[in-house]
Amino acid sequence: MELHEHVRIARRFLRSIRIDSDLRDASALEGFVCPQSSAEVLGTLVRHVTETGQGAFTWTGPYGSGNRVSSWR
Repeated sequence: MELHEHVRIARRFLRSIRIDSDLRDASALEGFVCPQSSAEVLGTLVRHVTETGQGAFTWTGPYGSGNRVSSWR
């Protein structure tokens, strides 16, 4: 038996989303709320990559917030 068959998580707790592993899984977005500020950041990032062709970027945030050096290709 797999772990998900033994463990149930209360609906008030949502799983985090990993862009790299959840990219093709629409159910990963179930219950996801994208704040306006996040949408603006992503829009700026996409616009920059589109206009400049530069695909390397760094997100800096507080320790433990899940940011990392990334590359867009």
